Amino acid sequence: MITGIPERRVTTTSSPSARTIRKVVKERTPISVPDPLLRGAPAGGTLPRAGGGFSLVELLIALTLLIGILVLLPTRFSGGVAGAGLRGTAARVAAGLRLTRSLAISRGRDQRFGLDLERRHFGTSGRDHTIVLDPAITVKMTTAESERPDAAHASIRFFPDGSSTGGRIELTRGGRGFLIAVDWLTGRITVRGENPD
Repeated sequence: MITGIPERRVTTTSSPSARTIRKVVKERTPISVPDPLLRGAPAGGTLPRAGGGFSLVELLIALTLLIGILVLLPTRFSGGVAGAGLRGTAARVAAGLRLTRSLAISRGRDQRFGLDLERRHFGTSGRDHTIVLDPAITVKMTTAESERPDAAHASIRFFPDGSSTGGRIELTRGGRGFLIAVDWLTGRITVRGENPD
């Protein structure tokens, strides 16, 4: 038996003497915001076409033109590639390869970027512009056998899907060199500034 102070029990009662919840005004909330384009739409639900974008073909054509301009401008202002140095020549060859790839994709047919060792120039087939090589630069091009009609000519072919026959172009002068590689599967062009030997 426990002795001590008996527990005191108090009973409390609550009553609604004051409001505990604020009254909320009922409001209808819209499920979706009406689109201004739908106001004039016919009952079939066909939306008018927004004319603010560009198609893929338009973007490819613009890209091709931009690359073409970038290839042409340096030779117009520098008096040709002969005085531009090895780095400039490598950059122009890489830009020419990229232009050729873009042309193949945008035109939907094969395009060739060729080398003519007799005249010492590179260029895209069917185009007047060529990249003239400095006589002091040594060129070595490795490409598919099908793209070498003779010892003085070689090319890298690009296909409409962006792929290519692949190849390598080595430009050297005085111990310095640049290697421009074209991946056959993706057509990706990379430039490495090192001695390719």
